[in-house]
Amino acid sequence: IDEARGWAHLATERSKNAPPQLAAGVFICAGRVEVASGNEQVGREKLEKAYQIYQHIGDESNAAWALIYICTGLFGSEDEVRRGISLCSQGLAYFRKVNDKLGTSQALNILGELSRRIGDYEAAKHYYEDCLELSKEIGEGLRVPMQYANLSAIAYHQNQPEAIQRMARLGIRLFDQ
Repeated sequence: IDEARGWAHLATERSKNAPPQLAAGVFICAGRVEVASGNEQVGREKLEKAYQIYQHIGDESNAAWALIYICTGLFGSEDEVRRGISLCSQGLAYFRKVNDKLGTSQALNILGELSRRIGDYEAAKHYYEDCLELSKEIGEGLRVPMQYANLSAIAYHQNQPEAIQRMARLGIRLFDQ
């Protein structure tokens, strides 16, 4: 992560006079690295810059990606998570409108995570199940077992021991493959 942050910082510095599309892409990468390293606020700021640039140049697709990535850094207070759900729902609506299945899958997964964070296990389960079906359809090899793991966690919170074991076993078997 430290090396990635160093490269992201260098790219951000060197892209100050870059064309908007390139600069926004750099902000997306830098923002995602910051969020992954635990610097959610810095990451969100960079992702929001990317979103603003994409909006300004009319790149709706990349604006939607920036929007859902902003949400990955919104796991703090309940108000913050609810803001994340609202933003990610906007991104999801765009991806569904243009039939972007990969974007839809990513947005559904993030919405599941956000919903789980605030204890809305029914909503999280719904998002994860939708994500699982879509991920199977488009052949996302890693996201499918991740959804089984997520559904196992939901079953735990809903006190469903048989479902915990069934989902966990499916996920582990697929991870092993």
